[in-house]
Amino acid sequence: MTAPEVTKPYRSRRRLVGFSYDPKTQLASLSAYVPGSSGRERKRKTVFAATYDDAVRLWTAFRERVKNGNLRPAVAPFFSEYIAAYFDDIATQVSRRCARDYRYAIDKHLLPFFGNRRLNEITTTLVKSFETKLKRRGYALATVNDYLNVLLMLLHRAVDDFDLIEEFPIKKRLKRKRPEALALELTDDERAAFLAAFDDEKAFRKDLSERRVIGETKTSSRYVGARRFGGSLRPDGEAAGAVFVRFQYLKPIFIIAIETGLRRGDLLRLKWRAVDFENRWIHIVMHKTKLPVTIPMSVACHDALQICLSRSQNADDVFVDEAGDRISNIRVRRTFDRAKRLAGITRRFRFHDLRHTFGSRLASKNVAVQVISKVMGHTSITMTMRYARPSAEALRDVQRALDS
Repeated sequence: MTAPEVTKPYRSRRRLVGFSYDPKTQLASLSAYVPGSSGRERKRKTVFAATYDDAVRLWTAFRERVKNGNLRPAVAPFFSEYIAAYFDDIATQVSRRCARDYRYAIDKHLLPFFGNRRLNEITTTLVKSFETKLKRRGYALATVNDYLNVLLMLLHRAVDDFDLIEEFPIKKRLKRKRPEALALELTDDERAAFLAAFDDEKAFRKDLSERRVIGETKTSSRYVGARRFGGSLRPDGEAAGAVFVRFQYLKPIFIIAIETGLRRGDLLRLKWRAVDFENRWIHIVMHKTKLPVTIPMSVACHDALQICLSRSQNADDVFVDEAGDRISNIRVRRTFDRAKRLAGITRRFRFHDLRHTFGSRLASKNVAVQVISKVMGHTSITMTMRYARPSAEALRDVQRALDS
């Protein structure tokens, strides 16, 4: 009896030097030594290939181009091919969050519009058409600019880093309007209402009542009478009180955020070794800009940190939960949303706007812009100038000066 023929696995194919292919991602990794470099210089490239045979053909052509000193493909790849082959390389050179934002813009907007266009076909006219389409769909000007910036970055990388096309395809300068700066910082009344929300159990229970979801009533032979299953907390129950205590527990985080202007990531990563109670300083290196920053500690910040210190259980982290673990980002976000709602703030207001509040308060107290820039860890004075809006008291000073 003849044994059944066994199909050879993919890995048993003849090994090619400077070549690997992943059929799941359909990506081929190519490499070849540059002639005359005595093995010291090697060119690498990642390309999209639908099949193994296609990948081998691309590898053969790549080696030939390296040999002849011409690495640029004869025909510019489609935008979709470019993203499939090179985005992973681009993503490794930016933060995880930045890569995620790039990926969203690419998948949601850029690929549907530019995917079937070759890189050298993405002209000024086509980009303006894309911009107009987004605006007609109601996207904010700042959002449209963000998506265009991602596209421009990708095209520049295709020219400068990957040598996929000879020159940048967009010849004319894109004229883009600058979005108006939004005043997102808290007013004095809003700040007071926001922090007071953490001590207002009555308002907390009222909010539970207004947002309560009643569970579905079901009957069964396993129990007598109908029973209700699911649903949210009863606003008058003991469990609601326990949830309020858990909500109130995070109040020091928001006080310190307002009093220091730290970004959320820097805030939640804050260590006790960075806190100097004796001199009332906080010394950190900003995660985003890598700049060392020294922030003076206000009385409110000092008192909030002392509360955190009493909870620390000898932990390195300043902000720990009831079990002694670092407080999660999602818990902070949910608590922020609830405090904002209880404070009656219905306009656009994000956690990051607590940082804006810090900068604006300093500017309104006539602190020099250069000092604000240093304290906030800005890389340029231009960024700090966004906060240099006159306060009501400053305007009254102008009025008194004019009347004198």
